[in-house]
Amino acid sequence: MQHTRMLIPRGWIRTATLLLVVALLAACAGVQNDAPAAAPESAREPVTVKLGVGFIPNVQFAPFYVGIEKGFYADEGIALELEYGFENDYLKLVGVDELQFMVGSGDQLVLGRAQGLPVRYIMNWYTRYPVVIFAKEEQQLSQPAGLRGKKVGIPGPFGASYVALRGILE
Repeated sequence: MQHTRMLIPRGWIRTATLLLVVALLAACAGVQNDAPAAAPESAREPVTVKLGVGFIPNVQFAPFYVGIEKGFYADEGIALELEYGFENDYLKLVGVDELQFMVGSGDQLVLGRAQGLPVRYIMNWYTRYPVVIFAKEEQQLSQPAGLRGKKVGIPGPFGASYVALRGILE
């Protein structure tokens, strides 16, 4: 039996992801409305939600940038603040309740749980492992063994890039 794969346009996936994130943030933020019941929706103060994301602002966080720019979060009463830093630092902050949410990799979650941090995965961000290795064509690299002795750039000895590189080289 041959399996076929259903293709879904990327725009739909991004939109669905953004809506899911908005719904999760709204549900988990613990919104408490102290305004009288007769107050109009627009009179509510937005709930500030801080989200830890990777150290360098880049395209992988586009759903958040678009959502902020287009007012999707504001429409739901959320003032989303993106904080840039390192996954391992943010995981600890989430674990001690100093940060509400973070975008992180599964390997960091496993390490955090092993250290006793009460953190959990609430949403899958990628459907495939998001790490790739690329080089200039003149390097003529076609196998992982060709990386031995070469300089490979990663953000640091942590996160998905580090775990993937270790896995490829070992």
